[in-house]
Amino acid sequence: MSLRAVAVIPARLAARRFPGKVLHSLHDQPLLWHVWSQLVNCGFDDTIIATPDAEVEAAATAFGAHVHRTDDHHPTGSDRVWAAVESRAAELIVNVQADTLGLDSATMRELLERMEDDPSIDCGTLVTPITDTDELVNPHCVKAVLAADSRALWFSRALIPHLRGVDMAEWVDQHRFWRHIGVYVYRYDCLRAFSETPRSSLEVAESLEQLRLLEMGCRVIAEKHPATAVSIDRPQDVNKLTLSQSKG
Repeated sequence: MSLRAVAVIPARLAARRFPGKVLHSLHDQPLLWHVWSQLVNCGFDDTIIATPDAEVEAAATAFGAHVHRTDDHHPTGSDRVWAAVESRAAELIVNVQADTLGLDSATMRELLERMEDDPSIDCGTLVTPITDTDELVNPHCVKAVLAADSRALWFSRALIPHLRGVDMAEWVDQHRFWRHIGVYVYRYDCLRAFSETPRSSLEVAESLEQLRLLEMGCRVIAEKHPATAVSIDRPQDVNKLTLSQSKG
């Protein structure tokens, strides 16, 4: 592709549900190394780790990553990403959450190419099917509702849409539900506008930064990703990983 794309992983130690998870050891490497490695293999023009923490900076530097040290006041990962790229010559900025593993490089390239071909897309993201009722009702699993053209209509921790008159045990068989994956591909101007816009009330209510984009009127599209991506929200989520998901 002809557009310059830079990937940034916002990483900090103070995760509420799993403190220090970015440096949690997995197959003798920190979790952050696994996330970084899968992005290096995607062929971006640069891959950067943005962190406010000296310990994370030291670990990332030790395994060869480019690091941008940020302040500690950024309210969301995307705000931290902007701090790392605002002075860089990048047309697409890829924000990958530091706990997201199992990303498919082919799907990532398809999303980038779609955005290159369609300038009306402000931001791209990823979704994967939900096939398990326990995952469906889990508030840590963020649900996405999409239009027919894959435009994101809404995201929520709540169970949406509601299937009226259907027993919940049958919901995943009766309707295609989508789980949001923690990846955002921003156009430079979209990310700048995001960073300059105050946090919205709905964003704060759900603690979902992507709701700020929708309330701003941005066109956000979602690429369908294979069911390989996992998010490590809590210590027990590490047990869900397979070797292929955690490989760099």
